[in-house]
Amino acid sequence: MGVPGDTLDRIVINDHQADLATRDQALLDFARKLAKRGPWLSGEDIAELRSLRLSDESILEAVIVTALTGFFCTLSKGWVHSPISC
Repeated sequence: MGVPGDTLDRIVINDHQADLATRDQALLDFARKLAKRGPWLSGEDIAELRSLRLSDESILEAVIVTALTGFFCTLSKGWVHSPISC
């Protein structure tokens, strides 16, 4: 996707210090909240993303990718010698 390796490293280490665009940071924070505290998501979370001019399609894609990642992580835990850490 054209993201330099050093930028990816900074995102993994501490995304809040990786100089991400405001929209990208907000989308990442939203996905993290969805993955870790999904029941606490509210319409305000969606409204914040919309205020940053993220489309409903982009928001839906973030929800789907986050859910799919959680699903794959759950499946990997069923594999005795899973190389994936969730």
